[in-house]
Amino acid sequence: DDDDDDDGLDVQKLVTLALVHDISECIVGDITPHCGVTKEEKNRLEVEAMRTLKETLGSDMGGETIERLWLEYENGSSREARVVKELDKLEMLLQASEYENEHRDVDLTEFYASCDGSFKTERAKRWVEEIMRRRPVR
Repeated sequence: DDDDDDDGLDVQKLVTLALVHDISECIVGDITPHCGVTKEEKNRLEVEAMRTLKETLGSDMGGETIERLWLEYENGSSREARVVKELDKLEMLLQASEYENEHRDVDLTEFYASCDGSFKTERAKRWVEEIMRRRPVR
């Protein structure tokens, strides 16, 4: 997989995408699978939030650039966007793992199942395997 190769990745773009990818949550909040909001509705709310942010900032304050980068992340239209997207999902899995380790009565099997098939690169798949290997037996 081409995305496994670090050669040619734009580090500045990686960092910028990582910073802007959740920016719509500043307006709509963190919508999780447990909120009962469909993917379509979540997307509609986030797109509207980005439109509002872009209009509020205007082009002189980077509104259009932030929207363009956010869309690049959402659509996975660059190697950097796909790498950041996988890292974001890995971070969520690590949080779930830490939460289960701290709260032995909590079972997040449903959350883990929602991530099945999300990881495309061999590197990320290996990391997921390791996270799952360390997960307490349920």
